[in-house]
Amino acid sequence: GKLTYNYSLGQAPDYGFRPIVGNTTKEDGDRCHPTQKPISVVRKFIKYWSNEGNIILDPFLGSGTTAVTCIETDRNFIGIEINPEYCEIAEKRIKLAYEKKRQVEIFK
Repeated sequence: GKLTYNYSLGQAPDYGFRPIVGNTTKEDGDRCHPTQKPISVVRKFIKYWSNEGNIILDPFLGSGTTAVTCIETDRNFIGIEINPEYCEIAEKRIKLAYEKKRQVEIFK
């Protein structure tokens, strides 16, 4: 028969992921990137399939959501983005994520 991810049950496992709604925005309400994902969704993927200290490759960095999530979850990352506008957005978000992480570590 046809194999699925969880062939003993005959179905793919439910990781609790739900359809993504376009709700991730900049402070002014505009979206940063046309396919930007909510950090909560990216965090689930990263935590399921990697460990702290691992390197995550995002060959389509976009606005940097994966990179920000890696910083927040103690992963390393490599991001690649061809669009200079998205590179600037990602750079700002990454710098802000590192600043927030340093502030949290000060209070530990």
